[in-house]
Amino acid sequence: MSHLAPIYAVWDHNAEAMASDIGEPGVKVRQWRNRGNIPPIYWQRIIDAAAKKKGATLKLSQFLPAPADRPGWELSEQDLAAIPDDGRVIVCDVCERRVDGVIPNACTFVDCPHAQRIAA
Repeated sequence: MSHLAPIYAVWDHNAEAMASDIGEPGVKVRQWRNRGNIPPIYWQRIIDAAAKKKGATLKLSQFLPAPADRPGWELSEQDLAAIPDDGRVIVCDVCERRVDGVIPNACTFVDCPHAQRIAA
């Protein structure tokens, strides 16, 4: 079972319904579901649509995979607790790494603007 199942459950696992509510093509949302990954730039839009259109509450932490599902993305319980439920997490559009200080590693993607960032 994907870590995203509770997110899709808000729309009864219907990718087309979710796509309609967030203003994206159904094929795009189906691809996210098939890959088990929703790009971070859509997280807040999905959270807002779930609240507004479905009356459901989603949290940013629900979009993050478990450490076993995504090596290199391990977040401690303290890091997960630091994710704001009502705020936004800054994520790089290129490498999809958090760049707001929780994961201090420099990006390894050459084209990424964070590639030159020095790891803390």
